[in-house]
Amino acid sequence: MTLLRSALIPDDRAEAGTHTLRFALSVSDEPFSGMAVKQEALSYSHLYPVVQGRVNAAVPIEVKKGKILLTVLERESDGMPLIRLSNPGRKEETVWFSDRLGSGQAWQCNLLLEKEVELEKVDGAYVIVLPPFALRTVGFSLEKAKNAKV
Repeated sequence: MTLLRSALIPDDRAEAGTHTLRFALSVSDEPFSGMAVKQEALSYSHLYPVVQGRVNAAVPIEVKKGKILLTVLERESDGMPLIRLSNPGRKEETVWFSDRLGSGQAWQCNLLLEKEVELEKVDGAYVIVLPPFALRTVGFSLEKAKNAKV
């Protein structure tokens, strides 16, 4: 049984001070399903929606292929969105998603929100690979990408 796992959104003071932890024990006579257990655990500790399909939010995205958790949604100072995608599973996920902003490019950001890797746009969808249990922050721009394939 795994009792502790890294937080979906890490605490900047994880190694310091006093922390209060909550645990839950869920007993069921149903067959074990890894995804069902993960979804129940996420609903207990993280009140983030599981995203598959169209998100009706201030910055709607549509997941074309793959499974992700959308954990953060905010705007940069220029008004363009930042989203954080998470793979809660044990297998690598290749996610194809599009936005309805008419963005010209998207990129993966580091923790300082600096551009790291430009995402490829194929047939109107951005493609990102998420390793198991990975988090990725994605920023958008209205500028056209230099290597866009439409």
